[in-house]
Amino acid sequence: MRSLPAAAGGRRRQLVPVLVGLLTGLILAAVGAAFGGWLGWRGGGPLPSDADAVARVQRLVPQATVVKVDRWDHVFAYEEPGDGAGRVLVALVGNDDYNAGYVQVLLAGGDDAGTVAQMRHRLATEGWRVGASPWDDGVTARNGTLSITSYPATESGSPLLRSTGSGRIAVEVGRDEPARVWPFTLGGWVVGFVLGGALGVFTVRRLARMPRIAGTVVGIVGGGGLAALLPGTVLTTVDLVHSYAGLPDTVTPPAIWGAYMFFGIKALSLLGALAILVTTVLAAFMRYDVQKLR
Repeated sequence: MRSLPAAAGGRRRQLVPVLVGLLTGLILAAVGAAFGGWLGWRGGGPLPSDADAVARVQRLVPQATVVKVDRWDHVFAYEEPGDGAGRVLVALVGNDDYNAGYVQVLLAGGDDAGTVAQMRHRLATEGWRVGASPWDDGVTARNGTLSITSYPATESGSPLLRSTGSGRIAVEVGRDEPARVWPFTLGGWVVGFVLGGALGVFTVRRLARMPRIAGTVVGIVGGGGLAALLPGTVLTTVDLVHSYAGLPDTVTPPAIWGAYMFFGIKALSLLGALAILVTTVLAAFMRYDVQKLR
C-alpha cells in the first residue's frame, strides 16, 4: 500500500516542471511577441510633411476648411515623457500616453456625414483599402505605406464617439504597419514560448537538486518574477488577439509591446525580468556542497 503515495509523489514531481515550463513559456511568449513586433516596426517610413498631409486631405474633401495641423513624428513613443526626474520616472514606471506617430489635420465646414461619405468614396477611387472605423461617422483606410483615420472631433481635435453636427472632422495620417511586423510578432511568440518552456523545466529541475533553503529562496524569487510579468502577459495577449482578429483590417494595430509601457505595468515587468534573470543565473551557476548544506 505504501507504493501508492510514493507513485503519486513521483507523478507530482514529474508534473511540476511541465506546469512551470508551460507557464514560463506563455509568459515569455508574450515578451517574445512584443519584442518581435518592436523589431518589425524598426525603420518605419517617415510621415508626410504638413503640407503633403494637408494636400492629401484637401484632395479628398476640397470643400472643407483646414483649421489646424498637429503632428507627432515618432514611430511609437511617450507623448509626454517628462523632464529630468520625471523622465527617469517614466522610463522606470511607464505612462499611459505611449502612442503612434501621426499628422492630424482638423477640418471644419460642411456636413459631417457627407464629408465622411465623400472621403470614403475618394479613398476607394485612389486605390486605398477602405473599411469601418472604431468611431461612429468615421472612416479608416490603408495603402501599404500610410494609414488614414477620420473621426468627428472637438474644436481642439479630440475624438468624439459620434458626430455632433458641428462640422469638425479630424483626419489622422499615420504609418501603415510594415508587412514584416506580423511574421516577426508570430516568430517572437514561438521563440519565446519554446525558450520559456525549456527555461522553466531546466530551472525547476535545478532547484530540486539545490539545498532545501537555497532552492526555496531562489524558487520564491523566480515565482515572484513570473507573477510580476503576468499582468503584462495578459494585456499583451489580449492586444495581440484584438489587433489581428478584432480590429478592422484597415486600422493600423497599436504597438504589440505597448502594454509593457503602461504606467505600473512597466515597473512590474522590469522587476519581473530582473527576478527571472537572477533566478536563471543562480540555478545555472550556483555551486554548493550537498553533503555539507543538507
